[in-house]
Amino acid sequence: MELQMKQALALFAVALLSIASAACPTKPGYAANGLVKLPPGVNVTCEGAVYREYRSMVSGESWGEVLYVPRTSKGAASLTRVVKMITAKGYKEISRKKTDQMLIIRFRKNDAVLTSMRSEDREAMYMVLTGK
Repeated sequence: MELQMKQALALFAVALLSIASAACPTKPGYAANGLVKLPPGVNVTCEGAVYREYRSMVSGESWGEVLYVPRTSKGAASLTRVVKMITAKGYKEISRKKTDQMLIIRFRKNDAVLTSMRSEDREAMYMVLTGK
């Protein structure tokens, strides 16, 4: 019985860890699932209203994270730098769509697809990065 209990707890722990990693697999100090080093001033969050909204809108992605910066020209430049760093890693822009509220860019490298969704509110600018 004790062995079965330990096995059940181990499986439960693995399930929890896999759910957490699917929800926000950020590597500290990096963006795009560990692909690029975060520029100074760019923060990553895996909680809050923006993150919950992203999770409700996007399905079928293997990972996702929300970057945010203050709503300043310096903050905007930092998010643009993240995009440039992604393309410097060999990802090619395959589509771009701009709406009143959002800029969506999709990138591809071999079989990997990465999507950037950029928006802002009164205080901050956000970039949601997702991938498969």
